[in-house]
Amino acid sequence: MTPSVLLLPDTVIRSSGVGPTIDLSGCTGKQLQLQISVNRILERESVDLAIWASPDGTAWGMRPVLRLPRRYHCGTCHFLMDLSEHPEARFLRIEYRLNPSRDNRESLAELSVVGEAVTEHAPQQALAAAAF
Repeated sequence: MTPSVLLLPDTVIRSSGVGPTIDLSGCTGKQLQLQISVNRILERESVDLAIWASPDGTAWGMRPVLRLPRRYHCGTCHFLMDLSEHPEARFLRIEYRLNPSRDNRESLAELSVVGEAVTEHAPQQALAAAAF
């Protein structure tokens, strides 16, 4: 059975913030296939997602280990994150930034992020595609 990590449960967000701190037990140093699901987002809004790593769950470093492309529409996409490049990573958390439209409406998005450990190393092409 492949270990999976729920980085962000199905969450309705109305402003920028961070998800819960997730213990990587069983996935440390492995590749994670991330599934990002945007279930709802208002017209002319977008959300930026970044994944941060920590050795102790308190110090998160200066830069995220992965910054995902801006999401404008509902849908599901997949990215590969190679944690072997970050052997010190014992904890992960996701940061989300909601970019509201220019009018004064209330902002709203609903999304989730799940990671599943990849048992075999993926080809370099897949890694490069996920790193853009």
